[in-house]
This record gives sequence, structure tokens and C-alpha cells, in this order.
Amino acid sequence: MTYFALKNGFIIGEPSWEGLGSQTSPIRNIPYDILSKIFITCSKIEVLSPLKITSVCRRWRETILATPLAWTYICGAGIDEGSISAKKYSRLLQLSNQHMLFGQVNHLLISCPFRYRLGVSRRTCACPKIEMVFSEYSNRLRCLSIDLSWLANTYPTIRFPNLEHLTLTTSVNSNKLDMSRFPKLWRLRIPNNHTDIRRLDFANPHRPHLRHLEIGVLPYDLWTPLVGMFINSLRTLVLSEQFVTGQMSGRKMEFPHLRALVIHNSDDSVSKQDGLLELSVPRLIYWEYRSRHKAPLPGIIWDHRELAHIRTTQLFHLCDYPSLRILQIEDPHCKHLADIASQLQSDRKLCPELHRIEAKIKESSLSVRNYTNDVYRQIYGRNKKAGSNITLAVTQEWLTNSSIPSYECDDGAPCHS
Repeated sequence: MTYFALKNGFIIGEPSWEGLGSQTSPIRNIPYDILSKIFITCSKIEVLSPLKITSVCRRWRETILATPLAWTYICGAGIDEGSISAKKYSRLLQLSNQHMLFGQVNHLLISCPFRYRLGVSRRTCACPKIEMVFSEYSNRLRCLSIDLSWLANTYPTIRFPNLEHLTLTTSVNSNKLDMSRFPKLWRLRIPNNHTDIRRLDFANPHRPHLRHLEIGVLPYDLWTPLVGMFINSLRTLVLSEQFVTGQMSGRKMEFPHLRALVIHNSDDSVSKQDGLLELSVPRLIYWEYRSRHKAPLPGIIWDHRELAHIRTTQLFHLCDYPSLRILQIEDPHCKHLADIASQLQSDRKLCPELHRIEAKIKESSLSVRNYTNDVYRQIYGRNKKAGSNITLAVTQEWLTNSSIPSYECDDGAPCHS
């Protein structure tokens, strides 16, 4: 017999399926551990899904109440008072036991609505729940996505001793944020270029040592000092928007341990006077470059002795990347792939370690098939003459995953959004 105890209004205990009789539905035959994993996945998709699962049937209720990890993705995710009260929300968090929590706050404090019924105002935003999460569970938060002003203005003193991943969204009139409040932080994302990165205060000597930095930048905002603080610790650097230094002259930076570099370059407004960074990346293995119009300028990265994987939307000169092994190129207009094949045919010693080319082409018309067949013949001829073994794959989705170092976090965590 299984022992059940009543705690905080929920029946908890180890589930037992003895005496349930015949099971006709296929889902009833799923083992407990697999069903538990399914519920954990569901909890990442919808913030209140665990609560809904408890009302399906007795078996599901017992299973999810005995699965603490299914209750770790609900903290601070903009749940209004009409959906669940703060008191019941606290009970849900307690079901996570001592596991680390993943939080996402997706609305601003100043935009919290109020509901008026019969002349009585009723607070409908998640502010009381956020305050409870920060005050009672800040030591258990591992991954957090939040507006910068919440941390800097509303909760300026709370420390997050075990937070590893932080995503900062748009800031509105934010004070400076003391980054020493996150001593274990190693992954920082600031994907919105409207967030003023100068609001981040790393002056404290106990500041965290970042290994993964993602920032959306605008020209002339002097963002390079922030990057320069972590040149010796960074393993992954993601830059978006205008890839300029904000200075009138170019600036060289050395990243001795950088393994992955991603540049999403919206370069419409870059002028000849802008100073473009030149990055020394001796241990770089993966480079992703996306631009709507321009190929990367020569010298933007140099001293890349181990660069083996490139993913791009623009044409590259292969002679600049002798260690290249995998090339992935988006070719929506059917022009880049033919040029790559022409480069390989013209020089048999070009990229001696190259063994795979992937081209992403969305269309599958007759003209596209004729285009790709011609490229296949060129690659085959080059392999035959040079003794190389290059495989060409034309797909609508990438077959080879990017070589960015592991996030060391769950797939459904806010830092993956």
C-alpha cells in the first residue's frame, strides 16, 4: 500500500499502480519514468501546464506531484491574479522541493493592469508572485529572463548567489545594476539593442567571469569596453546589429580562448569612417556570419588556426580559411554555391580538410534542381582530380548542428529563447 500525506492542500506520495485492473488506453501503459519526463517537457512549454495535468486523472495527478522537476519552470512568469492566487502559487513552488528554478518575467512593472468590479480595484498582475520568488527563492534561481529595471530599480539589494544564466530585456529608466549580485553568472544575454549596456556595473572586483556573452549593439554606443572585460574568459561571443566599435579608428582585440563567434550584422548604415573590430581568435572553431547585404570584410577575424566550421549567408573567399572542414551557406538566390564550386575547381589545394558543404535552399523548382545538379557535377570533378572527399548536401534545414559550446542548461530554459 502506498502512503499519501496531505501537505499544502496537495496529496503527495509515491505513485502506485497496483490494483488498477486492465489498461485499455495506450497512454495508460506508459511507464512512470517516461510519463514523468513528458510532464517535465510540458511544463517548459506552458507555465501552468502542471496545474492542468493534475486535473486529468488520478494517475497523472500522482505522477506529476511526485515529479519535482515539473514544477521548476513556473516561477515569475507573468501569471495574473485571475489565473492563480499568490497563496496557491507559493504551494506550487514548494512542490519543486530543492531543485533549481527557471524564471521568466515578460512584462514591465509599470504596465501592470488593474481590474475594477463593483467599484473595487483588483490587482491582476504577477508582481506579488515575483516579489515572493525573489525574496524567498532567490538562492534557488539558476536561469532568469527579466527586464533590467526590475533588478536595478525594484529589487536593488537582493542577491542571486546561484544564478548562472541571465537574460536582460528592454530597460526603461533603469538605474545601474551591480553585477556582483550574481557571483556565479557565466552566461549573459542582452538580445535587445534598446537595452543600455552601460547600465551594467562590473566595477566591483567580485564581478562574475562570463564565458558566454550575447549583446545587441548599436553604432557609437562604446560597447567594446564591456566585451574587453572578459577577453580571457569568453568561450562564446554573439554580436548583432552594427558590428562597429563606436570609434573613428579600428580596434584590435585578442580572445585567446574564444571557441564560437556569431555575428548578425545589420550593416546598412556603416560608413567608411566607422572603426570595425579586428578579432584575434587562435582557438576559434565555429564562426557564424549573417548579413543581408555584405560579405565579411577582410581581416575581421585573424589568427584563426583551428577554425573548422563556418555558417554564413554571404560568400567567403575559401583561401582565407585553410583549416575549414564544414561549410554551411544559405543560398536563396542560387548564386553562392556555384561560386564556391568554382573556387574549389580552380585550386586543387584549396581547403585540404574540407569534407562537407551544406547549402540551404528553400525552393525546389526545376531551375533550382538544374542549378544544384550542375554544382554536384563540379564537386564530383574536383574530388576526382584533387583526390578530395567533399560531400555536398542541398537541404531546407541544416543537417549539421552548430559547434557552439553547450549551454549547460535545459532546452526549455529562458536562456534558449
